[in-house]
Amino acid sequence: MPREIAHHERVIDAIRASGLISELLDTHDNHYKYELDLELMVYGRSYADQRVGPYAKLLVYSAEESIIREGAWGGNTFYILIDGRLDVYVKDGQGVDRKVGAVEVQNSFGEMSVLAGRPRNATVVVPAGVEATVLQIQRPALRLLRKLREFGGRLEQSYRRYGLERTLVEVQEATSSAFKPELLNRLKAAARFTVYAKDHVLFQPGEPIEKLIFINSGWVRRIRDLTSDVKSAATHDGGADAGRNDHAARRQCWV
Repeated sequence: MPREIAHHERVIDAIRASGLISELLDTHDNHYKYELDLELMVYGRSYADQRVGPYAKLLVYSAEESIIREGAWGGNTFYILIDGRLDVYVKDGQGVDRKVGAVEVQNSFGEMSVLAGRPRNATVVVPAGVEATVLQIQRPALRLLRKLREFGGRLEQSYRRYGLERTLVEVQEATSSAFKPELLNRLKAAARFTVYAKDHVLFQPGEPIEKLIFINSGWVRRIRDLTSDVKSAATHDGGADAGRNDHAARRQCWV
């Protein structure tokens, strides 16, 4: 079991050393810019007699100790490596753990399981002969941390990469591996996985066809001959003869 360092100043020092979320400690006019967020991360707060947070724990793992394990459900926590080294393993076709990489200091891991609601896709272990110090961060903190430039940008990149890779796996599964690896690699290089907000316009009549859009989850609406005002059309409540078609699809797309 890991050893927790509960001293608040040590947790703050770890946030400062994290790189990814050190922006939480930025100041303006001698005040923390994200004072409330920092308080929730390190100390927690009481709202209507209910305790919320703290969202961050500073943990020290011993040599050869696993932090996350492949296949385990861990949708409530992710981690940032503050000090030490970590090895990454995945199971091969025979179920044997094979080392596939390492986690470097100031890098996060485990967040894709939180975002996607899926089991862990790798095992992360402390190598022999060393210790590793990590920040364990609870799921609710994502809402606070996404506004940070460094963390938010890297999280978005990781989510898009993971989303695309997962979608390609699902395509292969749905087609009984009909696509050759070379074609999948070309498709991966040409595609982009993204999430569109409500009322986002994917394309309009008369525009040249420049891309294909595969809908992964959510709802899209097709509107024809209502008005040239797209926002007005999106909220129009006319009948079926107005040329509107609703499609059960999902707003996570790759194009």
